[in-house]
Amino acid sequence: MLPLLQRGIAVHHSGLLPVIKELVELLFQEGLVKALFATETFAMGLNMPAKTVVFTAVKKWDGDSHRYIGSGEYIQMSGRAGRRGKDERGICIIMVDERMEMNTLKDMVLGKPAPLVSTFRLSYYSILNLMRRAEGQFTAEHVIKNSFHQFQYEKALPGIGKKVSKLEEEAAVLDASGEAEVAEYHKLKLEMAQLEKKMMAEITRPERVLYYLCTGRLIKVREGGTDWGWGVVVNVVKKPATGLGTLPSRGAGYIVDTLLHCSPGSSESGSRPRPCPPQPGEKGEMHVVPVQLPLISALSKVRISVPSDLRPLEARQSILLAVQELGTRFPEDMKIEDPEIVDLVNQIEELERKLRAHPLHKSQDVNQIRNFERKAEVNHEIQQLKSKMRDSQLQKFRDELKNRSRVLKRLGHIDADGVVQLKGRAACLIDTGDELLVTELMFNGTFNDLDHHQVAALASCFIPVDKSSEQIHLRSELAKPLQQLKRIQYECKLDLNVDEYVESTVRPYLMDVIYCWSKGASFADVIQMTDIFEGSIIRSARRLDEFLNQLCAAAQAVGEVSLEKKLQQRVKACAEVLCLPILFIYVEEVELDNDQDMNEEGVGPLANIDAIEKGPLTGILMAAHRLLNMDMKRRLEANDIAGIMPAKSIRSKLPFVTIVGVNNHGQSILLECALISREDANTFKWLFTTWLEAIGDVHPNAILTNQCESMRKAIREVMPNTRHIFCLWHILCKVPKKFKGVIDYDSICLEFKAVIYDSLTIEMFERNWNEFVVKHELERNEWLSKLYVDREYWVPIDLNHTFWARMV
Repeated sequence: MLPLLQRGIAVHHSGLLPVIKELVELLFQEGLVKALFATETFAMGLNMPAKTVVFTAVKKWDGDSHRYIGSGEYIQMSGRAGRRGKDERGICIIMVDERMEMNTLKDMVLGKPAPLVSTFRLSYYSILNLMRRAEGQFTAEHVIKNSFHQFQYEKALPGIGKKVSKLEEEAAVLDASGEAEVAEYHKLKLEMAQLEKKMMAEITRPERVLYYLCTGRLIKVREGGTDWGWGVVVNVVKKPATGLGTLPSRGAGYIVDTLLHCSPGSSESGSRPRPCPPQPGEKGEMHVVPVQLPLISALSKVRISVPSDLRPLEARQSILLAVQELGTRFPEDMKIEDPEIVDLVNQIEELERKLRAHPLHKSQDVNQIRNFERKAEVNHEIQQLKSKMRDSQLQKFRDELKNRSRVLKRLGHIDADGVVQLKGRAACLIDTGDELLVTELMFNGTFNDLDHHQVAALASCFIPVDKSSEQIHLRSELAKPLQQLKRIQYECKLDLNVDEYVESTVRPYLMDVIYCWSKGASFADVIQMTDIFEGSIIRSARRLDEFLNQLCAAAQAVGEVSLEKKLQQRVKACAEVLCLPILFIYVEEVELDNDQDMNEEGVGPLANIDAIEKGPLTGILMAAHRLLNMDMKRRLEANDIAGIMPAKSIRSKLPFVTIVGVNNHGQSILLECALISREDANTFKWLFTTWLEAIGDVHPNAILTNQCESMRKAIREVMPNTRHIFCLWHILCKVPKKFKGVIDYDSICLEFKAVIYDSLTIEMFERNWNEFVVKHELERNEWLSKLYVDREYWVPIDLNHTFWARMV
């Protein structure tokens, strides 16, 4: 990245390390990056304008398939073109790299953004937590009735009724003359298509068809509604299973490299070819396309000679001519003597005789058949819409709730009366991973047999992470409980896709990475063990830290003392690993202004190093903004606030302090960063004094810190007129630890937040606070008592008279 940045070129995507992304954002904000290559993070994560926006493609990979960019996505990204106060207009360039319909492009550029559609679903975590507090209005039924999903369904009913009326009018207009005769012919064709599909499914079973798929064999390929026609087999390879414990469709593990007739220029849009069948009358080209075995719809007894080198276009085109000249027929001479295949062949031949004998088989009236097929489609759509109107979404959720409750009873999370049991109380605290599988592993003793490094590695299996090409097989300790959960949910009539469930539940791609990292390996070494991006590893590791905290709380809730201690040890180690420095600056390479001189130690005014000879280092303060030739005084006057947070620097073993502000666009910017030797009042006095000297002794109007007492003393002495408060987010992060072990923990957390945010006056806050403390018998909680004494530093209602630029 460094050679690119030195030339004004940068890359920005979610897989980068956070420090690299932050550096790119800072440089782009200051205009030092002239060309930025970015994914959709340019629209949402970067959130900064540019002079010109260029789309290098009109399709994107969304995790399932390549699709055209949506209207909302286009608006977000193209809207970054044009800098306020610099450009009269923004320029947006779209590089259309393939044939594209005009209506598709029009919808992308001028269409309305995709509507917001609720994906509300029931989870075991939410059901168990609702059952724990199934009193008053907080019941599962109440939540479902008042969900946005139910609201959208009820709102859409009038529109569905209008659509049904419109379709009924269309069906009435369609010509129904000779409908009985057409219906009979249509039924025969459907039966014929079903039998052919069934027969090809049997024929293309690997044990039967692989013998015939030799180089040069002619095969017919059909993908959904797309008929590719006849192609030529080049090679057959076995694809290793990608799923973990999945049940792939029969034959899906084989890939047949096939020469197929494609549109001209199909492979010119990039390294990955995007073939598409040629349009009628279009002169196409032959390209090698990987085809899954189930997509083969027919085989021919014909084989042709294939050149050894297919890279020249002339060699491939010669095969196209040979395919067009050869006559092909259905493969009845594959010599398969299976009784089931023979029976299917007989049924197909019988249907062929009936079709040939039907009066409409040689009829020239094509419109009559098309009208009937269209009418059948319309009637089918009408039935589906009417069924959707009849079947209440509320009833569907009720049925799902009933089935999921049955699963919870089978697993012992609740009893016959719906009362949450010990296992259920543990599952109530886990929502980062699959709560059912994790509690099964906890109660069958799997975690107890592992050390804290192995626990972290196993826990990483439950964290969502990008897919990897690495093939990992599940151990029996994890596979057996997973198979049990699949079986129980299937028996309880849950609509469950087995492959998707396994893939979303267990992703062991980072087990080795987390284990080695936990054992002390450097980050540079562990990233060589996987093809997953560094930023994705950091993101997953942070979620792992959250998951381990939840697992620790669950172990405490069920009385697993040894497991709790093991997890606490792992959580502490994980937190130390993840607290990496934000920015590294090399002072020696900084160019100084003409009016700035080097001091005696050779260090410019961009850095202040206070070292005591033969003694400890007090600290190093570096002004990041000065590296970008920015006027700190002007920036602070525009911001008026600053946030200061110390963290641990692993490399130097020194506390690392960042001073962050907010600019006029509401964007967080790094003002200063420092390494200090200790967190005492004298060190912070030096830090603030040195910082104020660097910015021309301009005191901020307000400052936001954590609850460090030494920092509070230093601020009182160095900046007495600056409004000082504690970070409320930092306080709330301590709540799980401070309330750990308290009965009805979840309810207390919700009430605590209500006391903070719902109090409209100081008097109301004090009254609500006292009621909360007395109700839950927390009078002896030292942390709460000290928090109440310092309430003027953090209670939101007490901060309304100070501008905080949304940092509070």
